Amino acid sequence: MAAESGNLDTFGEALDKIDFWGSSSTNPDDMRNNCVSVSTARMDHYKDVEELWKDLYGHSLPDRALKFPEILHLLRRTGYDFGWKKFVAIGKKTAYQVFDSTDYTGNPYDKPASGDDDMLFCYTRKDGSGHCVNYLRESLKVQYTEQAPFHYQAKRIFLDFQRHQDGDGGPQLKADIEAAEKIIVLFSVKCIGTDDDWRNAMAKRDARRQALVDAGLTPAWV
Repeated sequence: MAAESGNLDTFGEALDKIDFWGSSSTNPDDMRNNCVSVSTARMDHYKDVEELWKDLYGHSLPDRALKFPEILHLLRRTGYDFGWKKFVAIGKKTAYQVFDSTDYTGNPYDKPASGDDDMLFCYTRKDGSGHCVNYLRESLKVQYTEQAPFHYQAKRIFLDFQRHQDGDGGPQLKADIEAAEKIIVLFSVKCIGTDDDWRNAMAKRDARRQALVDAGLTPAWV
C-alpha cells in the first residue's frame, strides 16, 4: 500500500490527522522553542529560529508564541518546495518498520526525498504525545551488480536539536523513534526559481553549515 503523501498545503492537516498536537509534551503553544520550529531552522542550517526569522523577515521574532501557520510561512519563504509522506503500522509491521522498508528498497524512486537528504521526522508516541526531529542519511553508497542494479546502503541519523545542542539523543531517541505510532516525513523537493537562485541558495546554505561547524555545533546534514 502506497504511503499517503502531499505538500505544504496539506502538511498541517496531515499532522492534525495523526493527533500530533493533541497531547504533545513539547509545549505546542510556545512554537518559538518547539520541536517543529527548531527542526525547521536546523534543516536549513540556521543556528536557531531567531536567526532563521531575522534572515527571512529582516527583524527579530515577535514577542509572542510562534504558531504553526507562521512556521508554514517560514517554510514557504525558504525558497524550497516541500513534500511529505505518512507512514503507519501495517499488519505486524510498526510505523517505523514500514518507513524503514520503503526507504531505499532497491527502487531509486521509492524513497521519501528526491535530491537532498535533509528532512523533518514528525512522529507520535503511544502516550499520545508528538515530537519532531531532524533526519538525515549519511555515507550513502550505491553498489551495482547484475542481480541488484540498485542497492543502497545508508546510515540513518536522527538529531534532536530541541533537547540536545549537538542533536544527539542517543539510544533513547532511537528507541523512541522505532516505537513511533505514526510518522510523517517532510522533505525538500526542489528549489523554487531559476538555476542561479538555486546556486545562490546552496552557497548561502553551505556558508551557514560551515558557520555551525566553526561554532562547534552539529549541522542537520553532513
